Amino acid sequence: MGQISPVRGIVGRLEAKAAQKPSLRTLGKTLKYVSPLITSGLLAALYLTGPGAATLGGLIFYALLGGAVGTWASRGIAKSFKIAGLKREKEEAESELEEVKNELKGLREGAGKVQAFSDSVSFDGRHVLIGELGQGGMATALQVFDTMLRIFKVLKIPLPSLLENSEALSRFKGAEAKAMVELNHSGVVRFFSLLEIDHNLYQSLTGISLAQKTNIPQKIPCIEMEYVKYPTLQKRIEQLRAQGYTGFSLEWVLEIGIAAAETLRYVHKKNIVHRDLKPDNIFVVPDENHPGKETVKIADFGLARSNLSASSRLTQAGSVFGTPEYMSPEQWSGVPNKIDWKTDQYALGVILYELLAGEPPYGYLGEGDPMAYGMKVFDRNVPVPDIRNKVNVSDEVWRVLKKMLAKDQNQRYQSWEEIITDLKNLDPTRVLAYEPTAVAEIGPDGRPKRKF
Repeated sequence: MGQISPVRGIVGRLEAKAAQKPSLRTLGKTLKYVSPLITSGLLAALYLTGPGAATLGGLIFYALLGGAVGTWASRGIAKSFKIAGLKREKEEAESELEEVKNELKGLREGAGKVQAFSDSVSFDGRHVLIGELGQGGMATALQVFDTMLRIFKVLKIPLPSLLENSEALSRFKGAEAKAMVELNHSGVVRFFSLLEIDHNLYQSLTGISLAQKTNIPQKIPCIEMEYVKYPTLQKRIEQLRAQGYTGFSLEWVLEIGIAAAETLRYVHKKNIVHRDLKPDNIFVVPDENHPGKETVKIADFGLARSNLSASSRLTQAGSVFGTPEYMSPEQWSGVPNKIDWKTDQYALGVILYELLAGEPPYGYLGEGDPMAYGMKVFDRNVPVPDIRNKVNVSDEVWRVLKKMLAKDQNQRYQSWEEIITDLKNLDPTRVLAYEPTAVAEIGPDGRPKRKF
């Protein structure tokens, strides 16, 4: 009977299009109510124009008959449109799910540190564990997927050694979280929230049992922050070495150096000193404001210090925190009130030196004696190794680096504006820059010899 509906043929052709155009579902719903009126009116009109005398009873009968036929047919029409729309929604959901799966697969294959994805570890009703990104001295970084916001995040979870140290734990959930909350800048990795998890979830996420540990708080603080899909500066250095090169071009080093200096200028205006600036804490990302250029995002404020006064309770006299190659003389001295923004200036100078020369000023610590290494940095009778003996750069480049690396803080730059200005004045088209050069051979010290 539905086939005799005058509108059924039109609807049949529209059903297929409904899958591509969800707006046609509205038309289907409309026809559900309009179709009985149309068929009722048509049969009533045919009755009136037919042979024989028309009666009121006959008119009502044919009108009701047309309405009944239209109603029966329209139910199928509306159902067809609804099914077509649901099919489309299913296809879209399957396509979106496939995109997420492909992205997860790409992350697993592209990032060697990311472990296999597990869909069994989820928490707080919205996050799913992807895997471990890396582990530092105080915490492990996990990649998670936020199913509500549909974005990837990083969950920084303290290690047991930190959890058993009340001072270090206070630094983690106090200084680092506070520092990140206060920083809102494109050059700083974004902070989302400070979470607390129980021991069971901690073990599920990290694989570490706290059952045999003592003095562990019942609620473990975790920092939730932005996931940056681009490599760190350390990763860039490793990639360069793998290709047989030992240093970057001056043009690129200046690009990164200026971006880092501008970000640190903002950080220090907030009265925050990073204190552990190094290539592993700096991400290299595309510069959205300058296509084709790159900029930085600074992360890991685990040793950050705010309220720059000697009364800071998080750093005691005689304590030494940081990464040896990038620690300033004042950090090696173990006197906290000597640490200020020029400490980060020194670390940035070491990084720029390393990017050009292929190694920090005093080399890499490796398996060496940390205290002996620290003495070379701290001792004012030991000069900063001249980068011109390692790399073919101009006197102006060395002048800027030497000033940033001065052992006496008073001899370093007195403002970030001065640093940024001098870096910008080092025109790479005018200054003889050290370009990446293929390694010729390995020297007797096991390090690659350089050609210029």
